Amino acid sequence: METRYVKPYFSTIDVNFYPIVVGVPVENSAGQTATRAVDREPSVLTKITGWIAGIRAREDNLEFKGQDMEAIKAISIQLGVNLQDSFSAVFDQVANEFPVTEDQPEGSNAKGPAIYLRPERFACDLNPSGPKSVVFTAGVYSDSQMTKRSAYFELVFEDGESKRNRDARVIQLQQNLDEQQSYIDETHQNWANFTDEQKTQLKRYAEINIPNLNKQIASLQSQTVGHLNDLVGNGDTQLQLAVKATVGALCASILARVKQTNPDYADIDVQQIMQEFSIPNVE
Repeated sequence: METRYVKPYFSTIDVNFYPIVVGVPVENSAGQTATRAVDREPSVLTKITGWIAGIRAREDNLEFKGQDMEAIKAISIQLGVNLQDSFSAVFDQVANEFPVTEDQPEGSNAKGPAIYLRPERFACDLNPSGPKSVVFTAGVYSDSQMTKRSAYFELVFEDGESKRNRDARVIQLQQNLDEQQSYIDETHQNWANFTDEQKTQLKRYAEINIPNLNKQIASLQSQTVGHLNDLVGNGDTQLQLAVKATVGALCASILARVKQTNPDYADIDVQQIMQEFSIPNVE
């Protein structure tokens, strides 16, 4: 038997510091996929993949909650970073990148009642061979004691490929919508060539399709999306440095806990791994 060793990489990290409700994909009896709301206690979920010569050769899906999560938080404090406070500070900076959460001018209290935002979840997908994203989720509350949650705000950062795919999807949907509308308006370029039966059928289908297309376009356009490069790129902005320090401390703390609890990782050098850890290109 030959033994080789792989380089670990954090493909996904999902952290929630408070109890939250998350959407879990489920399949119904007809084979269709839907989303079910599930309560999740404070936890850290991560997928650590192992790579050798550019090939993924191992995958460990790990979950830390209860004492394990508290241990991760304690290790990070030993490293000089309070994870919960650090992520809250990062969220304060991230919030100003989006209109829905940016600071409001003085006098805004005269326009209506307050809501209160609390950063509750940080999830990132940095798979080297797939689309990459980072999502900050804030609970939205109607009371300052954070007991009456009314909604969630998701602030999403995507890599260049994902954003381009999103923009292309909107264009595609809009073109489809324009075509469907042309059947209703009887302005389609081939309208004169259709039979009366075809015209009736096309109009009927268009009446069904147009609301659905409008809904899909509105959903894509309403999502709060920023460029991932602004968050984890190679620059040295205040936000980029804060994110790198916070995520670095989180990854190091997770590895230290895995080293303590998983025999397969007992011999790893956490400091050496973190020195070589890097995020793939997100342009």
